[in-house]
This record gives sequence, C-alpha cells and structure tokens, in this order.
Amino acid sequence: LHYRAAKFVSRHRLTVGLGALTLLGIAIGVASTITERRVAERRFDEVRRLAHYVLFDLYDDVSNLSGSTKVRAEMANRATDYLNTLSREAKNDRGLRLELADGYLRLGDIQGNMFRTNLGDTRAALGTYQKGLDLLDPLRDDPGAVRLRTLIELHRSEERRVGKACRSR
Repeated sequence: LHYRAAKFVSRHRLTVGLGALTLLGIAIGVASTITERRVAERRFDEVRRLAHYVLFDLYDDVSNLSGSTKVRAEMANRATDYLNTLSREAKNDRGLRLELADGYLRLGDIQGNMFRTNLGDTRAALGTYQKGLDLLDPLRDDPGAVRLRTLIELHRSEERRVGKACRSR
C-alpha cells in the first residue's frame, strides 16, 4: 500500500499537491467560520444584555427623573425597533422567544400600563402585548412560556378594561 501510494504521488505530483492545498484551504475555512460564529454569538449576547439593561434597568432610573417623558418615549421607540428586528430572527430559538416576549411585556407596560409610570399610549401597548403573545404561540407547553403568556394576558386585559372605561367617559 505504501509503495503504491508513493508511486501514485510521484506520478501525479501536481494533482496531489493541488488536492492537498484544497483540503488545507477547506480546513482553514471551516476553522475560521467556527471561530467567527463564536465571536458573533458573544457579540449578540452582549447586545441582548445591553438592550435588556436599557429596557429594564435604565428606563426605571430615567422614569424617576422629572421632565424625562421625551427621553422615555425615545427609549421606547428604540426598544420597539430593536425587538421588532430581533423577533424576525427568533424562529426556533426558545430562549430568544422567551426573552423577546418578556421584552414586549415590559415595553407594553412602558407604553401604557396604568399601574406604572407610562407613556399613556394604550393602543400601542395592546399591539405590543399581542406581539409578545404571537412569539409564544409555538411554545404552548413550555412552562416559561405559560408564565409569560399569563402575565401578558393579564396586562392586556387590564389595558383593554382601562381603555374602554376611558373611552366611555
């Protein structure tokens, strides 16, 4: 076997060399792709953490400041854009769906939850809650999804009740 392989290589040096270079290139390409994927996933996780911080922690701190309505409205608009963009990519990622649904719940509260400091936009809040519910639809039996779905439904029903009471006045 060794003799035949050596004869084959000596007779077809150029072809064997190009084949070896091709295999080496493929191996380097695969390794590079794996490394880049890991870097992209780390960056994506960092962006998710930053967005969570802005939407949850920073918003609460800013809402305590007087005259911050304009800033809070801009933060809500940016959060809406971020969540909408990210939700298009959530497909089969259970964790991302749950995180986004939680974000939509929080954003709906920011837009119109009467029990918190809000922007007074009940219609936008109802639409935002619905987006959260839509994300949870494929996760019917997931315990985390059931908890979130219950919370979103509760907040949505309160908004509907308050909205009807305000319109009837």
